[in-house]
Amino acid sequence: MKTSNSVALHALLAPAAINLDLKSANQDSVLGELVNQIPQLADQPAARETLLQALREREALHSTGIGDGIALPHSRNALVGLVDQPV
Repeated sequence: MKTSNSVALHALLAPAAINLDLKSANQDSVLGELVNQIPQLADQPAARETLLQALREREALHSTGIGDGIALPHSRNALVGLVDQPV
């Protein structure tokens, strides 16, 4: 049987991974606020900045907003080797 490194979407959308009380009012600040909430990166300022830049670049390509103030910000490979699973 083949082993997969995939993660089920419902695991990423668990209540603990959702923040309904963001304080920021603009896109860049929201992204920064979200990045600062990732426990795996708490003591890694360079990794936080790498992810934040990757999220900014992704948003420049096309918004990850899905409507009604909801977004699923994501990037590709920004944290390879820095975290063990998607955050």
